[in-house]
Amino acid sequence: MLKITALTAARSRIFQLHLSHPAAVMGANDIRFFDLEEAVLDWANLMYDRNARSRKQRRLKRKHFVENQPCLDIEIDWSRLSISHKTVWGPIVDDDFGEPVGPKSGSAATAATSNGSRGAAEAPCLKPNEVKNVAANVLFKTDFSNDTDERQEYCMKVEKTTRSSCTTEIENGLVKGAELSATLNIGDVLEVGAAFTREVSLSKIEGETIEQEMTWAAESTIVVPPHRAATAEMVVLEKQQTGDFVVLTTVRGTVLVRYNSLNDNSLLFSQSGKIHYVIGEYLKQVRSLGKAFRGIDVNKEQGTVIFQTKGRCTFRFGIKQMVRVNQDKKSV
Repeated sequence: MLKITALTAARSRIFQLHLSHPAAVMGANDIRFFDLEEAVLDWANLMYDRNARSRKQRRLKRKHFVENQPCLDIEIDWSRLSISHKTVWGPIVDDDFGEPVGPKSGSAATAATSNGSRGAAEAPCLKPNEVKNVAANVLFKTDFSNDTDERQEYCMKVEKTTRSSCTTEIENGLVKGAELSATLNIGDVLEVGAAFTREVSLSKIEGETIEQEMTWAAESTIVVPPHRAATAEMVVLEKQQTGDFVVLTTVRGTVLVRYNSLNDNSLLFSQSGKIHYVIGEYLKQVRSLGKAFRGIDVNKEQGTVIFQTKGRCTFRFGIKQMVRVNQDKKSV
């Protein structure tokens, strides 16, 4: 349940503040981010305006909306909504070569745009299975020297930790309040090792870097001939790849709002509405201002709203460990 205090005197001011936000407007008419919380709050204000019946309710309505004296407290209950996420990936590009690892035809953005939300939902996740070029990261290095006349054996036991990173850039999408509202599925994309958990929650519209630790362990016997020296290194091969994605967020169900008086915290009345109707009405009012949101599909027959969150993700992760031993001709 989310509790919100409505502070605006007129519903149109909510639109104007949102539409004028520099991070939200992409072009003259396109808005990058759809705020689900704001849309429900706007509908809640409209419902109070329509349904205030008693003398107390009308008095609070006049003070709150006309005289700009905040006196209403609005609680939004999201518990009756069902929210699911599905990730559609485009080709995963090997950053070392600039070539797609998976099939080259189509992309996540193209599939979602040309086929619509329902078509994009059916597109399969692409699964890169090959690694072309890697960067070697030396985690541990040690020298062994044998100044005797006998062969010597040394035991090397090492345990080191590396960080896998997932860096996102967001083009447009669904937000709830100040945070992005999407879950990115990367389990079907990265099949090399266990660098990441299967799902990553996206929360920042400006993008973010998510890191996870991975532990590497090695135990080797190093043999050094007489009067020779050896250098042993524990090396982890790392890979960097980039891919475009679309997260399809499907919302269905009912949203419930409760209106309380800020003076005595008493419940005035409550109102519920189907989410597809609430969003549909909000979109109509935004369009009346000459603006439009990108990537939203309202389906009245199914009672659903599908939001598209588009972005790009850069992965850097370890794929393999090695122990390298170099023998010198003479001991040091």
